[in-house]
Amino acid sequence: MKTSLFEFFVPTKILAGEDSLSNLFYELSLLNSKKPIIVTDKGIVNAGLLKYVEQPLREAGIEYIIFDEVPPDSSLKIVKNIYEIYKQSSCDSIIAVGGGSVIDSAKGANILIAYNSEDLADIAGADRIDRKLKPLIVIPTTSGTGSEVTSVAVIADEENGLKLPFASQFLIPDVTVLDARMTLSLPPIMTAATAMDALTHALEAYLSLQKNPISDSFSLTAIKLIFQNLYKVIDDPKNREYRLNMMIASTCAGVAFSNAMVGIVHAIGHTLGGMYKIPHGVAMGILLPAGLEFYYDTRKAEFEEIIKLLNNFLEEKVKDLIEYVRNVLTRLNALTNLPIKLSDVGVRKSDFDNIAKMSLNDGSIVFTPKYAGIDDIIKILEVSY
Repeated sequence: MKTSLFEFFVPTKILAGEDSLSNLFYELSLLNSKKPIIVTDKGIVNAGLLKYVEQPLREAGIEYIIFDEVPPDSSLKIVKNIYEIYKQSSCDSIIAVGGGSVIDSAKGANILIAYNSEDLADIAGADRIDRKLKPLIVIPTTSGTGSEVTSVAVIADEENGLKLPFASQFLIPDVTVLDARMTLSLPPIMTAATAMDALTHALEAYLSLQKNPISDSFSLTAIKLIFQNLYKVIDDPKNREYRLNMMIASTCAGVAFSNAMVGIVHAIGHTLGGMYKIPHGVAMGILLPAGLEFYYDTRKAEFEEIIKLLNNFLEEKVKDLIEYVRNVLTRLNALTNLPIKLSDVGVRKSDFDNIAKMSLNDGSIVFTPKYAGIDDIIKILEVSY
């Protein structure tokens, strides 16, 4: 394979397996952490999941603070609140327990802690962070965002209706713990939506301008694990093997796109999330088929490689990847009520021009392997409607 110079970076230590959270104290000790703040949300607390995190800390005599006010969409206000409590409580590290919003909130707070600042918007963008942050351990409770191993975070600027992106190698968590117990209670629609998020990460990374042989291997592993386990885990949600496989898939996809980046599907999805508060995984599933149509003419060889991979293990032979993905989404809609059209989630056609203009300014679009203009984005929106 002829490949130009590329960079690949994945410093996160990953613990995965049965009861892997039992090693949490040891990981904290390696990071010289004596008083972490646990960042989470009410849903995690009410589901009883925090006990798996608190138990090893209590057994080891570790003092900790809990912040459980993270909303479904992280915001500048919440990040500032975490920062202030961290300072007031003299904490020295962060444990994020949750999905993408919780993890991104923890990353955002970590930036403020490092800069001793209350204005996160001033540091938004790529490679604006110039210093090491406090130790961060991530314990995901969904299988989609990949944020547990990525160098990116997205924080909502609610006042201006924007999603602020942050990208820096300093944002990559120190440790990620994949424990299947943390996703056993994930509802079917959330399981489907987060799986579409992970799948879109893997596919866009594999089709990206910045793809490389190492990121490709992570992308393909993620794609394989998702299609091998998605229907199984929806049918048998308490199965720890299927749950762990989906978590590993999400992490592999996160490693892939943290290095290869994503593209036009994410650019539009970020805009829709900011304007309509559509859950990110839902937006990814809705936009993915039309996004793949956009990619196809410049990435035919990659499409063929994915089809070969799928046909190695699927009973139903795949001839057309885009058609197969559409069929998967149709089945997920029937099984979980996952929305699969923009019209299902309240998007207005009258907003298409504005959505397209805003999406062109999203950093993800830079890595799309062909030129994308306003007309291209509007076509994706129309096909997805």
